[in-house]
Amino acid sequence: MNTTIRINANDINENIIASIKKMFKNKEIEIVISEAYDDTDYLFSSPENRRILEERMKNVDNNENIVNISTDDLKKEVFNEK
Repeated sequence: MNTTIRINANDINENIIASIKKMFKNKEIEIVISEAYDDTDYLFSSPENRRILEERMKNVDNNENIVNISTDDLKKEVFNEK
């Protein structure tokens, strides 16, 4: 079983530890601590990506080039539903 808990370090307390112990009672667990990854850093990592994203954010701010699609239409497109 894999469980991911994303939490601010300042919010870790005895209750969190107790919950983890309760979830995995009598089982050996591995705790890996890493700083949360920010997708924005990756997306802005190349000048071309940055340009495209900034252009698209500007479009949203200006309500231009916006595509609206209903959930039903999206399901039809993605899952070939009728």
